Amino acid sequence: MDRQTYTAELASLRGLRPEIIAAEKKELDKLTAQRVRRVTGLAGYEGEKGADW
Repeated sequence: MDRQTYTAELASLRGLRPEIIAAEKKELDKLTAQRVRRVTGLAGYEGEKGADW
């Protein structure tokens, strides 16, 4: 591998950053929504005493 190829490969990796960040955010949003639904469902329990969620 020569320097020009190496530099080009590094540049292509930098281009993946926004895609990775977007995918991570999408997955985090999905998991957060699941947690909110579950906590909301648990909040209706009459024996609830202010659990640490």
